[in-house]
Amino acid sequence: MLEYGFSATTIEAIAARARVSKVTIYKWWSSRGAVAIDAYFHRFRETSVFLDSGDVVTDITAQILSVIETFRGRAGQVMAELLGHAQSDPALAEMLRVRWLQPRREAASVVLQRGIDRGEIRSDVSLPVLMDELYGPVYYRLMARHEPLSDAFAHELVTNTLRGVRPDS
Repeated sequence: MLEYGFSATTIEAIAARARVSKVTIYKWWSSRGAVAIDAYFHRFRETSVFLDSGDVVTDITAQILSVIETFRGRAGQVMAELLGHAQSDPALAEMLRVRWLQPRREAASVVLQRGIDRGEIRSDVSLPVLMDELYGPVYYRLMARHEPLSDAFAHELVTNTLRGVRPDS
């Protein structure tokens, strides 16, 4: 998938590369989308790791930098392709939510809740909306390709977003 993209990754190609039959692939995965998401999740699971430095800005910035670094290369092109296909493939969309997005949102929620507990973020902030505000722009730049996914963007994104939810704002 990373070599040729999601569109060119057929069950036949997966089976041939794994040196197994198509039946074996279908025994474990319901579709090529399911295989793709599992493979992507496995290869890039480190992008869901969060630090606990004691500072929510530092921790969220480090994690977003990790995601952006992954999305800058071929893996970003594949993710954009998966997201595009998911718009017309409900099973793929569900796999993306369950295997890719939800684990990251759960981990980010823990980090942001620590920020609330430490008084770095107001207690009345909606964590689901705050996560959308932090990560939505990353996926928007990935899909629209109107601006680069740069380190400077990551730092500015986190600083601007979290500035608005500080207790003194």
